[in-house]
Amino acid sequence: MKLNKRMALFCLVLPLLTACDSEFIANVKGVAGKEEYLEYIDEAKNRPLWLRTVPMQWEFHPDLNNLKLKEGGLPDKVYRCLSKAKTNLQKKSNKMNIYYLTYDDQVYIQLIVDKREIITKASLVKGTKIVSNMFHVPCSININEFLVK
Repeated sequence: MKLNKRMALFCLVLPLLTACDSEFIANVKGVAGKEEYLEYIDEAKNRPLWLRTVPMQWEFHPDLNNLKLKEGGLPDKVYRCLSKAKTNLQKKSNKMNIYYLTYDDQVYIQLIVDKREIITKASLVKGTKIVSNMFHVPCSININEFLVK
């Protein structure tokens, strides 16, 4: 009798488990937005980029007038490092500043920088919404040496 109840319960729960879409599973695994993030990094490699403190879509922000901090291209070392960014949900970062890297003011790479001005985390932002998980940047890249002219 108990076996039949367990089997019936399993049959009821199985459709719910299979209904989980790939986005939900990606969020649980911590890889949501990884493909979009990598595509954006690939696109950014051969384009002129600029670094901002605030995305253009954040019209309410007091730093909006600080439009472009720095302009330049993405060096190969930085490109390889950002491409190797891995999901590490347990890795905490000392957030000192946040910068936004873009080439079109529609989509941004959000860069979290620690006290030593080393980039520790990166994620993809579209408009005002973060669309990827936070990825741990494995290399030591100083934000001041980030873009080359």
